[in-house]
Amino acid sequence: GKYGLDDSGIICVQGNHDVYPCQESGLSPSGNNDSDAYGVYVIHEEDYMWYNNDETRIKKTAQKLINYLNEKLASGYDKPIFVLSHLPLHYSMRTIVDGDAKYASYIFNALNDAAQKGLNIVFMYGHDHANGWDDYLGGASVYLKKGDKIQIAKNSAHQKEYKTLSFTYMNAGYIGYYNNHNG
Repeated sequence: GKYGLDDSGIICVQGNHDVYPCQESGLSPSGNNDSDAYGVYVIHEEDYMWYNNDETRIKKTAQKLINYLNEKLASGYDKPIFVLSHLPLHYSMRTIVDGDAKYASYIFNALNDAAQKGLNIVFMYGHDHANGWDDYLGGASVYLKKGDKIQIAKNSAHQKEYKTLSFTYMNAGYIGYYNNHNG
């Protein structure tokens, strides 16, 4: 359908272990999937991957997102923009163990800068085994609003810093423990 939507208006974003490349698996494409009602930007795992070991790829993903957001700013866009990602942006045990979100700062900065300039952005992620490290965010039900604090990696598996959100941040999927910790 139009803008990557199927006839029901559903955006299909990568779940856990979905087939690569995403465009061949029936998922909505990465990038702009806007509808008439709101903006929708998809970031599949191939562009912001588990085991964040491809800094160049994540920088390119952030730049594509910046280009999209700059177009919205230039046009005076005033509808909500949902940025949908398989993986979260916050620092957690997964950052240290697997490198997840090690380069999240590129995407975070793109979102925060555009939100500070006036865009109404909601970042939604689907999958995170943080082993309780995201309890300060809400654990299994993460919802942070503008002005809340979040830990973001400083392009490192070990260094992090608190940042103030200028956009809404929430999970829309499974949050559980890693390696079956606590069952």
